[in-house]
Amino acid sequence: MGPNRQIDQQANEAIAAWQSGDSDKAIAELQTLVTVAPGDDRLTFLLGAYLWNAGRASDAVSYLRNAAESQPESERVARVLFHALWESGDTEAAAEHLREFLAVNKVEDLEVVLRDVENRIAGGAS
Repeated sequence: MGPNRQIDQQANEAIAAWQSGDSDKAIAELQTLVTVAPGDDRLTFLLGAYLWNAGRASDAVSYLRNAAESQPESERVARVLFHALWESGDTEAAAEHLREFLAVNKVEDLEVVLRDVENRIAGGAS
């Protein structure tokens, strides 16, 4: 089995672990895979998304930032990074991320979210 097929198989095993409720195993497997294949945007995003979904928003941010840099047009990546930044308490960075994304991508509902975030920041609420 070639290295790419092995990585794909391990990624599928991590996804299966996540789907069966074993988030720790899924995250550990993806952390290993990201080390082995650091340029694989799919794995980087998946690890960030799983960390965020597991309630580890602060841990997710660096992986999601990397995914957003390599996939600047991805609405899915933009949304998950926004939520991870927001939930980690970095509301200013969350708003800035949305501003940057919306400067080159038209997504109406995210524009509404950005206005709400800016109003919350201006009002002192988070």
